[in-house]
Amino acid sequence: MSAQEVAIMRALTRHFLAHGILLPFGAAACLSTPMTAAEMDRVVAVFDDFLAQCEPSDGDKQ
Repeated sequence: MSAQEVAIMRALTRHFLAHGILLPFGAAACLSTPMTAAEMDRVVAVFDDFLAQCEPSDGDKQ
């Protein structure tokens, strides 16, 4: 991974942890533990929140 990709993965891992979800570094999230629909919805919501924070502002778009 590039330095930028490593920084993004670290930020993703920290974001999930801040929301009570332990995500292995590298996001190798092999879901081997049974999960309910509500738990999956929570994972998706936290990921959506992370992506929204990463979106460039209008001034940063090219």
